[in-house]
Amino acid sequence: MGSYGILSGTSMASPYAAGCLALLRQLIPNRTISDYGSYLRHTAKALKSDKPGFILPLVQQGGGLVDMSAVTNALNFRFHDIPLGNVYRAANLPDGRDFFTFNHTLGNRAEVAYNLKTTYETAEQVASFTPERTQTSEPFRRYEKMDMTKILADQSTLEPGKEFRRKYRFSIDKLPGDEFWVAGGRVVVSFTDPQDNSFQLSFPFIGMKGAYRKFSILPPIKDPYYPHLIDPLTEKPITKNGTRTKLLSLHYIVGVIGFLVEGSLDVTYL
Repeated sequence: MGSYGILSGTSMASPYAAGCLALLRQLIPNRTISDYGSYLRHTAKALKSDKPGFILPLVQQGGGLVDMSAVTNALNFRFHDIPLGNVYRAANLPDGRDFFTFNHTLGNRAEVAYNLKTTYETAEQVASFTPERTQTSEPFRRYEKMDMTKILADQSTLEPGKEFRRKYRFSIDKLPGDEFWVAGGRVVVSFTDPQDNSFQLSFPFIGMKGAYRKFSILPPIKDPYYPHLIDPLTEKPITKNGTRTKLLSLHYIVGVIGFLVEGSLDVTYL
C-alpha cells in the first residue's frame, strides 16, 4: 500500500494498519498489494465528530478507521479498479449546467444475493479560488447546499455471480459561478444478505468547477516542508497568505484522490 499508515493520516496508526494487512494476507494469500489495499480502504469507517451532520475533512480522517470484520464480509466481492486518469470527469449540459461523474463496479462471488442501498455524504471542507486564481477570504468552508440531508438513494439486488455497476452524476451548477470550487465526499454502498447481516463499502470522490475542471486532478505540491499549491494555468505558486493548515488540508485532499476510487462508480449532486 506504499505506506501502512495511509488509512489514518497519522503514523501512530501504522502498527495497527500493518497488523491488519498482515492478517489479511494470511487470510487470502497470493493477492496483489493493490487488492489488499482496496479491501482495507473501501471498508474503512469514516470518522465523524459529535456534531450532527458533520463529516471530518480528509486531512484529519485519512481513509477512515480500519474495520477487519467488514473486510472479511467483503471478500466475496470483486472490485474493478479505475485508472487514475479517469477518476475525474466534468462536462457541460446544453443548458449550461455543470456536472462531474465517476464509475464503480462490484462483482458478487458469494452464493447468495445481496440487497444494496447506495447513499452519499459530503466532506466538510470545500476549497474556492477567485477568477484571478487566488484564494478567497474563506478558502475552506462547508457549502451548505451540499448537505448530508440531500442524499441520493438507490436500492437494488446483486445476484450471485453478477456485477453491480452504477454511474453517479453530481451536478455542481448551483455552486457560485465566479469562483473555482473543489468538492469532495464519499458514496456509501450498504450490503445486506438474506440473514440480515450487513456491511458497507465506501468510495470517496472529488470534483471541481471553474477553470480547474479541465484538469484530471489538482496540481502537485512542490515543497514537502511547506506545501505550496501550484496553479496549473500559470505554473506559479498560489499565495499562501499565512494559511498553512488550510493549504495542508487541500494538499491531503489532492493526495487522497490517487488511491481512494478503485471501483467503477458514476456521480451527481442534487
